[in-house]
Amino acid sequence: QAANQTIRAQQTIEQTAERADDSPRTFFNHFGSKEDALIGVGVRESSADLLEGFPEEPSAAGVYHDLKTFLIERIGALLAADELLEQRMQVLQASPQLAKRQMAQMHLLVDGLTARLASLLAVAAGQSADRPPPDLAEEAQMLIRLCSTAFMQAFDPRSPRASLESGPGPLLHAFELL
Repeated sequence: QAANQTIRAQQTIEQTAERADDSPRTFFNHFGSKEDALIGVGVRESSADLLEGFPEEPSAAGVYHDLKTFLIERIGALLAADELLEQRMQVLQASPQLAKRQMAQMHLLVDGLTARLASLLAVAAGQSADRPPPDLAEEAQMLIRLCSTAFMQAFDPRSPRASLESGPGPLLHAFELL
């Protein structure tokens, strides 16, 4: 039975690759699995890649401003540019397994972002960025969770603004509300 499922999985990947006028080998150069392709996670994509551009030093505007700017310009821009985002969200809602996989990917990003943000908070407080105290990691987690509400608002398909605008507009508006 496992062999039959594997064959069906390979056939689906072969069909997908053929439809894209590519080979299955090329598919696996870009994605680790069909599930990764569905949720938009590339093989070479890591939390370090997603955190590229996060500041090493806090700006004069403050750590929250630095986080907000990074989230809007980097993560928000990636989501806004994803032409398949709405379809991906529907697939995730319909498939608990894919939703779990997406959440695991999200946790990797949040963990990396928490560590980087805690270091930034330590520098802003005049402490060593190498080993921020646990209370700064907790503060970093709280800031990230607070900012996540802006993303939930901006990308909520039930939001009237989301249906009227595309691009960074809804996310900018959500952060203004926040």
